[in-house]
Amino acid sequence: MEQHEQLIARAVAAYREVSATRVECASPGGLVSLLLEELIDCIDGLRGAIAAGQGARRDSVKRRGESILFSLEASLNGEAGILTDRLTRIYREVRQLMASAVAENDPDRCNQARDLIEPIAEAWRAIAQTA
Repeated sequence: MEQHEQLIARAVAAYREVSATRVECASPGGLVSLLLEELIDCIDGLRGAIAAGQGARRDSVKRRGESILFSLEASLNGEAGILTDRLTRIYREVRQLMASAVAENDPDRCNQARDLIEPIAEAWRAIAQTA
């Protein structure tokens, strides 16, 4: 068992190193893209945790997703007008869908949240590739 735990610890350390390198080397568009990827992972994790009845994991993943959404919203350029308004509304709607998914124990709300975020993530992936 101890050897297994050491293997896991090394894997986690390697993942953190790769993750930190990705963040350090990313352009601003790349950072937004990374945040959106992580948000999608959170939404998928939330759906899975709700379906599996894993309350602690559900709450943890929801908090992480909310934190990402607040960060994305805070990073919006207030001078971008209608685009900022639309993204703000979408981020708030995704937050609401995640909250209602937990409150109603409804993983389908997560599907709705993912459907709202995925086109934005695709656009930022394209932007990050051209930067």
